[in-house]
Amino acid sequence: MAIVTGATKITTRRNSRISEDDLQNIVSSYSFGRHCEDPTLDLNASRRYVLHTTRNYLSSCGIENNLPQCIEAIDADRQTVGILLLKMSHWDTNHFGYPCASIDSILIKNAGYEERSRIAAALLAHLESWLQSKQVRFASLRISALDLAVIHNLERHNFNFIESWVFNHLDTRKVKLADKPEPLRLATAADKQVMLSYTKGAFDTQRFHADTRVNRHKADSLYQKWIETSFDDPNMRTLVLDVNSKPVAFMTYFEADLNEFFNFKVAMWKMALLDPESRGKGLGTRFFYALSDYHSKEGLSIIDSGVSMRNLVSLNLHNKCGFKISSTLLTFHKWLC
Repeated sequence: MAIVTGATKITTRRNSRISEDDLQNIVSSYSFGRHCEDPTLDLNASRRYVLHTTRNYLSSCGIENNLPQCIEAIDADRQTVGILLLKMSHWDTNHFGYPCASIDSILIKNAGYEERSRIAAALLAHLESWLQSKQVRFASLRISALDLAVIHNLERHNFNFIESWVFNHLDTRKVKLADKPEPLRLATAADKQVMLSYTKGAFDTQRFHADTRVNRHKADSLYQKWIETSFDDPNMRTLVLDVNSKPVAFMTYFEADLNEFFNFKVAMWKMALLDPESRGKGLGTRFFYALSDYHSKEGLSIIDSGVSMRNLVSLNLHNKCGFKISSTLLTFHKWLC
């Protein structure tokens, strides 16, 4: 495919081999996203991490529908100037009952707004064609709130803003350990039903509840299904706080070893659940401090937590416990029929 704007011609193609030089040319000046926007991290190390994760994604791309896809934008000099990485979302497709896709990344070379906008327009035009050819009904992505050229083109291609999503982080090495930390334990199969009983209303601020075209029952049951499957995922752990022999707080997380890039390991928080009857009584603060202590003793130097800005209670709790915002992403949904 090709798009021509003024004197600039951008051609797009899918799943071709991208040279290492072209890939490095894009990433070497990249400045958006969770790690590149974090002022506490070395920017060059962050770019190396983006390069590493992008290489891994590209290695899995293929023409088959069940494999990730790469759409590439090429300028008149035959240089790759942007890539869009996406895949069919089998989890969402199976849950909602119609074809769903997830756009995982849009990387465009460092340039002025107008040029980056033309590149984004070409990538999104090709994406639209591919989504229609696969009869995709729903597609979603998160993009840095700073990347205005891409954001404006998403709006032109009928992607609808859903929420702002912030990444918070806490350095456990800078937190004073409690003299007598509250004991936490790993969840067992017996905790699953308790967790499920705490989900009612717990996710009303999340993105699928914010989109009026998503069936409410399907949105509720999506998070319940996620809890059920997390117990079967060997990479996931769930920590539990008991009070008077009753589990009142849960945190599901996984460990990410980023020593190669940043010289630390990370606790990636995925889902917190509190006993509805115990909320508003300081339980969240107690639990977060206990988690920080636990992760520190695990050797996990950084806690990374993503929160919807619609969830003001959680945002304020993170702030109270010393978390700092690293970056802001915007969530967009697109309905094709």
